[in-house]
Amino acid sequence: MAIASPSLFHMQKKSKLTIDRIRVAIPDELGKLILLYKRLKGLTDGDCLIPKKSSSYKPVNDAIKRMLLLFSPDEIKKAVAEEDYELPVYTASLFRHNVGHSMAMNGASATEIAYILGQSSLVVAERYVAATPDMADIREQALGRNPVFKNMLILMMTGDVVLSTKWNGRKVACTIGGKLHCHMGGCSYEESACPFSQGRACYGCLYFRPFSDGHHEAVLSSFNDEIDSIRNVADDTNTKNHPLLVELTRRKQHVMQVIARIQIIEEKKEQQDA
Repeated sequence: MAIASPSLFHMQKKSKLTIDRIRVAIPDELGKLILLYKRLKGLTDGDCLIPKKSSSYKPVNDAIKRMLLLFSPDEIKKAVAEEDYELPVYTASLFRHNVGHSMAMNGASATEIAYILGQSSLVVAERYVAATPDMADIREQALGRNPVFKNMLILMMTGDVVLSTKWNGRKVACTIGGKLHCHMGGCSYEESACPFSQGRACYGCLYFRPFSDGHHEAVLSSFNDEIDSIRNVADDTNTKNHPLLVELTRRKQHVMQVIARIQIIEEKKEQQDA
């Protein structure tokens, strides 16, 4: 009886290439940004978000570099225009890893990290969680001394501080802690529809223009009221890491940073006038 050769057997068992599309779940916030991108680019449901024969690596890195220049101080823009300064290159992977580490540091589970990063496996997310104790020891030093992370934190700052009487654009208004706040700042976003949480997310948004004479102390007080309310709920339900408590605390810190920033600007003006 003849026996088939190993090579022939291998050819018969060769798997067929699968080109079926895979549906991947994405966060609701990311979905809103994609819908906004499609509307701005005039794309339909049958169009590709990016050309099929192009790589997104270079366009994404170039976009990050353009945004760095856009939100850089005027001195940096002038130096770049005169070719006296070259902008550093920040890749998307730097921001992606920072998101994973930040979520792990804030007590997020491996499943939550994988969901936000769009990963189908928990292997990488589990590594972020496993590295949390080591990251806790070096986090302050890294954020305080590493220029890469320091510049990344600067990106989270708001736009220029302006006087309310000199602002002619849209003004931000929202309800926090059951109170209406409308004298906070302006919004320089190109579209009228805000893809984020208007008012609550403004103090950490690049398009927000805080008013130097704004009622930021009142906003801070309202955030404290909400934090007290959520803390009471967490205590009653014995919830150790309440997600809303962590998020409200982070946004409260953004308000405090803006208040401190305005105080520094006012002190510099007083010194110059003197």
